[in-house]
This record gives sequence, structure tokens and C-alpha cells, in this order.
Amino acid sequence: MIPLLREHQPALGDALLLGLRERLPMYRAIPEEELRPRAHKFVELFIDALHSHSDEQILAVARANLERRIQRVLNVDDAVQLTAALRRVFLEFLRPALEKGVKDAVGVLFLAEAIYEKLDRVTMRFYVEKLEATHAALVESEDRHRSLVELSPDGVAVLREGRIAYVNPTGARMLGAQPGDLAGASLVDRLVPGQREAAGARLLAAEQGRTPVERFEAALARPDGERVPVELLGTPVPFEGGHAVQIVFRDIAERRQAEAIRELSLLQEQTIRAQEHALRALSTPLIPLGDGVVVVPLIGAIDDVRADHIRSVLLNGIVIHDARVAILDVTGVPSVDQRVAEALLGAAKAARLLDVRVIFSGIKPRAAQAFVETGARFCGVVTKATLKDGLACALQGAWERG
Repeated sequence: MIPLLREHQPALGDALLLGLRERLPMYRAIPEEELRPRAHKFVELFIDALHSHSDEQILAVARANLERRIQRVLNVDDAVQLTAALRRVFLEFLRPALEKGVKDAVGVLFLAEAIYEKLDRVTMRFYVEKLEATHAALVESEDRHRSLVELSPDGVAVLREGRIAYVNPTGARMLGAQPGDLAGASLVDRLVPGQREAAGARLLAAEQGRTPVERFEAALARPDGERVPVELLGTPVPFEGGHAVQIVFRDIAERRQAEAIRELSLLQEQTIRAQEHALRALSTPLIPLGDGVVVVPLIGAIDDVRADHIRSVLLNGIVIHDARVAILDVTGVPSVDQRVAEALLGAAKAARLLDVRVIFSGIKPRAAQAFVETGARFCGVVTKATLKDGLACALQGAWERG
């Protein structure tokens, strides 16, 4: 009988291919040139098993085939159909010999049935292992998720019909209670008055409409009277066979404190800038004396920022008061070094471009030396020892030509 099977092996392979395509739609999606060699190889291994009474190789191939096919979502019912298709092919081939009572045909049939049974056991065992692995992965995933939730620095609660079905330790501490004491309690009732109605409507809409809870801020009222500002958001989740909403609430007290500190720091910075501006204005006044004369009495140290401000005040004052003479008095400047001298001469040169004569008053010996060290020419600039002399010079029109 085995030689006869060998002789018809190609036909049996084609019949198995046809049976697979008829029984399982997924095999119709596989190109025939890819599936045909596998069907023929499986038939060859099956005949080898019948001949040698050893089924290890065909069982190994069957399991490898299941591993490949499971990637294409081959379920257990479809997998059993593989054996059914093989059984049908060989039964149709053996039917004439069985009807004639050929002894070898009956023996082959019994051997084949034993192999079919083992193939089915391999299939069932394969899927049992996969189910067990999937279940173990789910348990591990749930344990890991629970650990993350239990150790979360944020409060996490699961609400059903607005009632707390679960709350993690952080959430319980924020609510001022133990987790077990909060079962069945209303989270909305734990909010401060005035926020409960709006928050309750949001949570109810999320549970009934299966929509996320958008982020919003509220305050928890603890039993000890403390108010905890929190930020809440949520999402619908399945829970114990029903619908629920998982809420995450974060203590934002530190964040609000940091925001308040930033706002205070910004306000202080703005105040300091305003004070600096006021001080610059006070320390660099421009006094119009009439007859086209303005005086800028300087008091205090002069740095680069103030030097720019002095030049700006001087030029604006000249334009506003239509001045022809400007007096820069440095009597109140404690130290005039070369850098300060260069800054003052720069202001004087800018004034000369507006056809304004400049008088430096209050020049001390150290200041005189600093002006000389700049190496600048003093064309159009008069220097006087005191402000009184500078005013007299400006008002009497006694100019020294440089």
C-alpha cells in the first residue's frame, strides 16, 4: 500500500492543497506557488510516518507550521481543519481499497488515524501553551500596572457612578484618609464647596459618554480643614465588568508656590527697573535757564549705561528747549577717570553736531588730567572750575575759542 501512496504522492499533495483552500479562506490569500511545495512536503512526511511508524518529524513540522500561521491569526478551529483536510484526502484515496477489503488498506487507515490523533493533540497543546503564555503575560502586565499605580507620586482613583471603587496610597493621603476608608465615598464631595457641581457633571459625562475628562484644576478639602490644590484629568476604563472613570489628580501646591515666586520675582525686577529709571532721571536732571541755556548737573558715579542716558537726556533737552548753550556740571561726580571723560566728551561732540556750544563746569585737577589723557581736541568746548563760572560764561556769552 505504501508504494501505491508513493506513486500517487503528487496527486495527494495537490488534493491537500485544494482541500486547504476550500476549508480555510486564509489559505486562498497565500500564493499557490508558495503553498504547493509545503502541501507536497507535508504529504511526503505523512507517508514517511506511515512507512517507518515514526511520526516525530511530521509532528515537528506541524508545530513549526502552527508557529508560522499564528502570525496570520490562525485560530484553534482553523488549525484543526488542517488535520481534517489531510484525513479527507487520504480517506478518499483509500476508499476504493477499503471497499474491496484490501488488508493493507485497513492497516494503513489505522496507522493514519493514530497520526491524525497526534496531530490534533499537537495542535491543542500548542494553543493551550499560547493561552497560558498570554494569560501569564496579562497577569504580569496587570501586576506591573498595579505596582506603578500603587507607587505613583500622583493620586489615582477609579470612580463608578461618582463613587470611589479604588484609590492608591498617594490619593488617600491627599484626601486625608486610608485607602480602605474611602471605598464608596464620593470624590466630588471631597472638593471644596463651589466646585462640586461642575466637577461632578464632568465626571458623570465621562462615565456615561465614555469620553476623557479634560484637565482642570480644583481643590480638595481634607478632614483637618487643609485645602489641597490639585490638577485633575481622567479617562474611561473597564473595571470589574463595568464602566468606570480613572482619575489622576496631582498636588500643584508647590507649582503654584513656584509660579507665585516667579511672579513676585518678575514684579520685583520690574520695580527695580522702574526705580533705576527714576534714579537715572533724578540723577541726570536737565534744567532750562532761558535764553537758550540748559544745565545738566551730574551727581554720583557714571558707568556706561548712565553715560548713554546722559547723552540721551542732553540731546533731547537741547531739541525740546531750542538750546544754544549746554552746561555739563561734574561737581557731584566723585571720580572722573579717562573712561568717564571719554563718555562726557562723546556727549559734547554729539551736542556740537546740533550747533550747540558745551561748557564743562566743576572741573577738578584729576578731572582735567583725565580729559587731557583722552587725547581729544576741545574745539567748541569750554571748561570752568565751578558751576557759577560756567553759568556766568554762558549767560554773558564769554566764549573761549578752541
